[in-house]
Formats: sequence, structure tokens, C-alpha cells
Amino acid sequence: MLSSFLLWIWDGPYTDFILLLWILVLSVLLYYQQQAYFRRPIPVPKKVLPKRPILQLLFQPHDVNKNYQSVSNNNVGALSASHASVVGSDSVKYNDAYVDAGVPPPPPPPVDFDDYFSSLPDSFAPLLSSNRLEILWKSLCIADLVHAVDVRARMTLNRGLHIIPLDADDSSRPQLTFGDKDQNIQLNATLTAGCDCCSNVDEDFDTNLPINERSKTLVKTASLSCGKPLPIDNIVPTLLNLPRIFEYNHMKRAKKFREKFGFLFRIFVWFLNLIEKCLWILERKCKVYLFKIHAKISNDRVMTLQFSGYILVWNFLPIPFASIALPSSILPRPYALLEKLLTEQPLATAKVKHSNLSSDKILLSLSSAVKDFHIQSRLLVTPPALGVDVTLAGGVALAVEAMIGRDGVQGYGSSEIEPYDANKMNPWLISVSANGAFEEDQVKFNVNNVLLTHDASSSAVALSGYYEIFKSSPKQNGDQSFPMPGSVASLLIQQYTSKTKSLQRRLQRVLQYNYSFELDEINNVHSTKLDAVSMSIGASHRLLQGGTLITTVFEQLSCKGSFRSKPDAYLDILASKKKRDILRHLPVVNIIVGIQNVFIPPNNKNYSDDGWHKYLPDLQNGRIRLQVLGGVHDDLLGNNESTQIIPGIRFVCDFFTSSFDLKTVSHISEFPELEIYNGDVLKSKLRGTLGGCVVVHLRPAKDKLEEGVVSENPLES
Repeated sequence: MLSSFLLWIWDGPYTDFILLLWILVLSVLLYYQQQAYFRRPIPVPKKVLPKRPILQLLFQPHDVNKNYQSVSNNNVGALSASHASVVGSDSVKYNDAYVDAGVPPPPPPPVDFDDYFSSLPDSFAPLLSSNRLEILWKSLCIADLVHAVDVRARMTLNRGLHIIPLDADDSSRPQLTFGDKDQNIQLNATLTAGCDCCSNVDEDFDTNLPINERSKTLVKTASLSCGKPLPIDNIVPTLLNLPRIFEYNHMKRAKKFREKFGFLFRIFVWFLNLIEKCLWILERKCKVYLFKIHAKISNDRVMTLQFSGYILVWNFLPIPFASIALPSSILPRPYALLEKLLTEQPLATAKVKHSNLSSDKILLSLSSAVKDFHIQSRLLVTPPALGVDVTLAGGVALAVEAMIGRDGVQGYGSSEIEPYDANKMNPWLISVSANGAFEEDQVKFNVNNVLLTHDASSSAVALSGYYEIFKSSPKQNGDQSFPMPGSVASLLIQQYTSKTKSLQRRLQRVLQYNYSFELDEINNVHSTKLDAVSMSIGASHRLLQGGTLITTVFEQLSCKGSFRSKPDAYLDILASKKKRDILRHLPVVNIIVGIQNVFIPPNNKNYSDDGWHKYLPDLQNGRIRLQVLGGVHDDLLGNNESTQIIPGIRFVCDFFTSSFDLKTVSHISEFPELEIYNGDVLKSKLRGTLGGCVVVHLRPAKDKLEEGVVSENPLES
């Protein structure tokens, strides 16, 4: 039966038709295979973290501007002499030419004292480093430290039309416009990211899943839905203008085609211009409304944006569309892997031309479009260690590294050393609930609760508060005539090229800020406490031998308190970004930190060596209580007789340790008469208990206090 059927197919009257049908089916299958519909997903590699991920902050030494020389405050003539030395050899010859010609030389250019003093280091403070900060990101991959993300956001758009200036150069072209003139529109956004091997969100947020069994984090779902249809205008000119913003990957092939077939390419460009004009005419008769935008993850780990909504033709005929995706040659597709998405080039099919984008204008447009927002998010992360490298004024190189957990020991009293490995540690769960609003005269951000929990060590950090920036009244900022134009967001984002004296005075006091945060229990369950924190301190000097390296472990930390801004705090928009200027914004603070156990790991190599003496410290069973006060009444320290407000900021540290050992190994000079020869050392050991109280107070100078003027900089003491 089967043989006769096959023979009929091979020699029957419909053989040619059947063969043609098979060729068509195979061609369709081949096409879909090329479109990656039947290909297996690209495997996501497993995640391997550095054993000690660290965020490094490098404060480089001061490099005073070489165009200026030192100025003596006691000798005014030294200033002109200093300026003469600045002029340089070419300018001196230029002045000599004036003298030889019998013409008096022009007066020297005036010295900009503000620029001069801003180039100098901070005022006498030998323990302060420079203001040149460099953050070393190359050794730290933030995407690998984030293991799972779940974000739910809700925002409300203001009434009116909102323009997004995607093209920074050609403002005459129609820009993308969205919004409704008559009503507010609510938007809902969702984003989930996690491990490729996990099937749902709960598995992604399982803290017991080892990190080395997780894959690299990739986006799983992303969507933006509208409560009401969102009108979109100028879609066609925006899409046709995207080649000015993106450099598509297929443009290389287009350039080769243009070189070989220039005449055909010109015809093709003319045909595209004709289509552009037709689409512009068609868009005038149509109105596009969006309901939803969601991302579909392909097997190539690339996100394809799909749009759903309807087109209203001649204001009465709706034509719906669902899950429509534009070709990648028109709308580029971003990566799904988080490590590629969080880069300067997050697109898989094109490269972003950052020079043709105005990020400030786009950010300002989005802030003016949003009325308010609410965010609920969860993140599963591995916190990195924090390293700070500082070069002090005297040439001492100081390195401090702090990390959550025990560095080099399993626990207190353990004799086994276990090197810290981030791949074996359980990650932290971060839950954030926040909302805010953008208004003309105010920007407010409320943090309902921020909760960091670590199930393996029962550690938690709870924080809540708010932050707001608002315009000051004309009477407060010294302007009696009219208020400063523009919204708060525009004043913060706008770049001021012309800085006149009057503009500088107004911008110094046009904005005020207010914030208040509290470290306390949330729902009477979670309080701020950490199981252990390790801190390593190293010091060296290039002109001295030896160095210092000491590691200390702090166990059972608890913290509570609050901090808020000072009354009538102004935000100077044009202020230079320096650490000494940050000290002007010291908050009203009252925080208490308690540490139940402090010890130096006995098996770690802790030492301090100056080339002649070597010190080996050992510390066990220590306790610390630290209180930070500033801008509050003095009676919080137990002094009921005084109710004066503490100026500046005060640190009160009470400490005690029941076991403190200090071994010293010293090289001594040769003394044959006492049978001391070359190579002999003197060993000593000091043992005892140590306790006391240290108070550090940064406050204004006494003469300024007597005059009734409280300095904003506590280091002017």
C-alpha cells in the first residue's frame, strides 16, 4: 500500500505540483529559521563575581594651577611680583618690544582672585585630602552585583502637550509630542530581571540560591501601559530623524552599496524622500493613540519593542493594532543582558550618537511632563566593599577599606581563617517604597521606607524620610522686584553660560532645600542593625620605610537616630563642588551607634612598621558607643543645666576593651661590650585594658561666636 502510494507521488499526474509544494514549504521553514523562530536561545553564561568586589574612590594629590604663584597676605607688592612671574617669557619679550618702540606697554590683565583662590588647596587642614576625586569603575561590574529586579511604578502626566527634543541641533524639525490637553493620563510601568534558570520572580528572589549557580542578570519583562489612550504626534518625522541619533549596524553595507552603485542609491534616496512626504501628509489625517508598550525578549537576548493602540482616521474611524514591532533598521533594539544594557551603548542593532543628543533638554522635558509618581521596587544585590585611597598634604598615602561581613575569620574566637569570597555569600534584599511630585515651585521626594535585610545574618537597615527643593520668596533671596523665572527643575538642570554679578547673587539664594531622615524601626519589626563590619586601614609614605596594615572586625552594630537639614538652608546652584563646601551643609543630627564586640583577628597579619620598629597589635572584647550631635541642644549629653544649641558637629566616643596586647620588635645598634651584635632585636610586650572617652568637636572660631556670627564651615576653627 505504501509503495504504491509513493509510486503514485513519483510518477503520478501531480508530481510537479507536489514537488513545487515541498520546495515552497522548505523555503518557508528556511526563512523562519533565519528569523530565529526555531533556533534555541543563546545560553546565558554563569555569573562569577570577584572574590572581593570593591568600589574604589581615589583622592589624588593637589595640583595647584601653575599659572599662579603663592601670594603673601601681608605684602601687597608680592601680588604684582607674583603676577609678573606668571606672565612668561613670550609676554616679557612682547613688553620689551613696546619699550624699544617708545610706547608704554598696556596694563597687565587683572587677576581673577576667585579663580586664584579656588585653585589653591583647602585652608589649613593637614588631615584633608584634595578635591580631585576619581571613581574606579573598571574593576567593578555593577550589573553582576544585581541578581534580581522587580519594579512597579505609577506616574501621572500633566495636562497639555509635552515635547521631547530628541534632535538637539535641528529644532525646526517637528519633535515627538505626547499628552492630552484636557485630562491627566496615568502610566503604569513594570520591569523584572533575574536569572535565566529561574522560571518566576519568587525563584529569582530566593536568597538561598548560590550566586555561582545564577546566570548573568537579564531583563525578563518590561512594559508601559496607559490608563487612558495616550495621543502621540510627529511620529513620522521622529522616526525619519533617528539616523541622526543612531548609527545603525547596517549602515556599513549601505555605504558599500553607495560606493558601488551611486546612481541607484540616489534613486533610492529620492524614493525615500517621496515616501517621507506621503507619510507626513497621511499623519495629518490620522491620530495615533497608544495603550501599551511591552518588550519581547528574543532568543538572541535582544528586546523588541511592541506597540498596541489604535489609529483614528479623520477623527471618526478607529483602526486598532496590537503588538506591532518596527524593523530594527528603523527602531533600534536594546540588549536584554543587564551588563550590556547599563553601558554607554545599550543598543544591539545601533550605536548612540551622544553628541547629537541633549540629555539636559530631554530630562527637563520629562520632569515638566510628570506630575507625580509612586515606586515600589525590590532588588537582590551583593554590596561591594568601599575603598578610599587618600593622599594627605604631608605625603602620607592612606587607604581605608570597609565591607559588610567578617574579613578572614569565621567568627569571634575561631582559629580557622576563611578568605572572604563574594560568590559564597548570601545576597541582600532591598525593598523601596517612595513617591514624589514635580511642581513649578517645588520638587519633593518622599521615602516611605527603605529596608535592607540579610536573612543569613539577621542584619537589617531601616530608613525613612523626605527631601524637597523649593523656591525662596523674593524677600528672602534679596530680590524685591520679581521672582526668578523658570521651574525648580529648570534652575537645577540649566547650564548658565553668562554669570553676571547680579545673576550670581540671585542664584545663591533662589532655591532652598529641606530634608529629614530617620533610622528607626519599621512596623516594630525591623531595626537598623548589622551582624559584622570589617575595616582595614593601611598607611605608607614614599620617603619612609615600612608601612601599616591593620584589620578590625566590629560585631553586633546597632544604630538609631535622625538627621535633618538646618532651618533656612539655601542651595547655591553655582557653588564649586568641593568637600569643604559640603561641610557648609552639615545637618541637624542626633545618631547613636553601639558596637558590642570589637576585635582584631588574631591570625591576620596586622602590623605597623617604620623600618626600625615593628608593632604587632592584638585587641579582644572591645565595646564602642558613638554619638554624633550637631545643631541640637546640649542637654542630650546629660548636661541638664545647659540648653545651648551645639554649633558645628560633635563626636562623642566611649570605648573599652578588656584585652589589649602590643608586641614590639625593635632593631638595635651593635654594642659588642654588652654582647649586642648586628642583627639582634629587642622584643617587648605590653598587655592591659584600655578605655576612655574621646570628644571631637568641629565648630566655628571663638571670635566669630563672640561677634554673634556663626560660620557655616566648621573647619574655620
